Amino acid sequence: MDRNYALDYARAIMLCVGIPYHVACAYYIGGGWVVDSGQPSLLATLITSSMHAFRMHGFFILSGFLASMVLARRGVTIWIMDRARRLLMPAILATLVLGPICIYTQAYAHIPDAGRSMQRVSGAFFIGWDFHTWFLYTLFGYCLMLAAIRHVAFRAIDQGLARLAEWRAWPPGWVAMLAIMVFLTVWTMAPPAWQDLAGRNAFADYIYEWLLYLPLFLTGVLAQRSKAIAKLVFQPSMAGIRVGVACIAAYVACDLFQKSGCAAGGRCTAPFLFVEDAVRAMSGLFGACAFFGVIHRLSPKPHAAVSYLVSGSLVMYLFHLPAVMIAVYLFRFVDLPPIVEMAIINVIVMAFVVLVFEVVRRNRWLCLVFNGGQVRPEVNLRWIWRSNGSPLQA
Repeated sequence: MDRNYALDYARAIMLCVGIPYHVACAYYIGGGWVVDSGQPSLLATLITSSMHAFRMHGFFILSGFLASMVLARRGVTIWIMDRARRLLMPAILATLVLGPICIYTQAYAHIPDAGRSMQRVSGAFFIGWDFHTWFLYTLFGYCLMLAAIRHVAFRAIDQGLARLAEWRAWPPGWVAMLAIMVFLTVWTMAPPAWQDLAGRNAFADYIYEWLLYLPLFLTGVLAQRSKAIAKLVFQPSMAGIRVGVACIAAYVACDLFQKSGCAAGGRCTAPFLFVEDAVRAMSGLFGACAFFGVIHRLSPKPHAAVSYLVSGSLVMYLFHLPAVMIAVYLFRFVDLPPIVEMAIINVIVMAFVVLVFEVVRRNRWLCLVFNGGQVRPEVNLRWIWRSNGSPLQA
């Protein structure tokens, strides 16, 4: 099967926008992020809301698609062992190494007292250290679930899609997407209901995240089993792209209203919160599809920079958040406009994670710890300079 380079571009872009997303979170109107800049910015709020509308949703759709594709080719045991090495082991070790740095920085940024910050680190041992590694734990949980129900799920999906194909009234892909949309709307009640039932604790938060993104992962699985659904998800028409952009705009509007209107009124009403959750679900699905569609329409070719970012995606993801937190705290002592600060922090953090990846990929043990093994495919930073922007054949 020919490699779909558009998906590589999507992975690389979603990785790169994670840095400006978390930088913008620090300048969000209303604050509330782990390290607040103290300089609220409307531009940062728009960046945060628009990226939050589809970025992680797109990650989980793509993860479900790739997981289903690889699982169909390999045995369950081999695949689970590979996922444990590539996801679970880096997640645990990064939590142990980088988690204390994150929680210390968060505590020190609120109250600059080294002793109290260290107490916060020890008091939240491991369970409270998973600032951004939750994504890897959740993804590994989805992989375990998919492996456990593989035969039953694949058979049910294939039979259901075959029956849709026999029903000539509507194209099966559209019927499936409509069913996904209805399911997502109804499913929006599940995570809040779980939160009300279980309360707020570490275990309940894990389950909340697991429930929140499960439909998106399963959408990726469906797309892998059906060419019609895959085309709607990864190669939507211009009308589909416009729907996705409209959904993202609707979510941004809801988010801004929540921060301004609800704050002025004291509290958002339950109907508004349900509508906001439904809009978030729709923007997650259709916004991600629009993003994939735009990338596909650019007809990307293999490129050295994209291959480099894809190869370093896990390492860069693990190290970018503590770097962003520290940089945001240090820029509290610099009096610059928010947009200038954000631009400088983005450049610094991107350079830092590239440097870390260069160190990690050269050391076998660091590769094992933070990447789950050898970097795949083998990359070299000099490729980018040599290619001068020209395509490289894989």
